[in-house]
Amino acid sequence: AVERLLAGGLMHRLTEAASVMGLMVVAGLAARLVNVSLVANVVVGQQTVHLQTDVLDKILKGLLPLTLTLVIWWLLSRGRSPLLIIGLIFVLGMDGVLLDWLGWAPTTVSWQRLLAPPLTLALWWLLLSPKTQRNLIWAAIVLVANYALLIAWGRLDLSVLVGTVVLLWSASQWYRHPSEIM
Repeated sequence: AVERLLAGGLMHRLTEAASVMGLMVVAGLAARLVNVSLVANVVVGQQTVHLQTDVLDKILKGLLPLTLTLVIWWLLSRGRSPLLIIGLIFVLGMDGVLLDWLGWAPTTVSWQRLLAPPLTLALWWLLLSPKTQRNLIWAAIVLVANYALLIAWGRLDLSVLVGTVVLLWSASQWYRHPSEIM
């Protein structure tokens, strides 16, 4: 019976079906357990538009948790450290709450709230990319832009403080061993 199973290719089909079922279970768990809530609102005339409930959930229910899950999967498939990803999620989550993008209380979108997430993502993209002199210079420019935004806005941003430490450490490593980093 075992020889017939192996010879007929039934075992291969069974393992493939089990892996598909396992992926479906993991996707169901991610959809059920990953929770991201965007509290930003946009005022259009006399009406307030809630970005998550009125826009994103109309496009696809659960778009933000799906996006977060896919970004984490992409980072893991690129060989990034799970501890680095956990730290990044922690810092971006804290930033989201401090900058009033994530959380529980609705807020109105201003130019500072629109500019802060792209600057933060650009900073971390440059800090996590390969350490070249050009990337370090661009990271320093984006970091200065982040500081200027926060001073103009009067806010505190955890990722800018952590980004400063990471940039200084990366620059010191590049200064000590420029041939290894470039």
